[in-house]
Amino acid sequence: AALADALAHILSDPEQARRLGAAAALRAAEEYSLGTMVERYVALYVQLLASLPLPLAARPDAECRA
Repeated sequence: AALADALAHILSDPEQARRLGAAAALRAAEEYSLGTMVERYVALYVQLLASLPLPLAARPDAECRA
């Protein structure tokens, strides 16, 4: 019922609907731009890779077998 009331209110006030739409479009552009999404994925991959154990050869105490 609350959602229906809110939608009815927005439909009865075109100016408020326009403002809400513009604000939503701006937020979507900021939150989901290509640059923002790339930064988030890079940060996620860095975090995930940092949590993996080092390969045996990359460990500081690994013996050199040359």
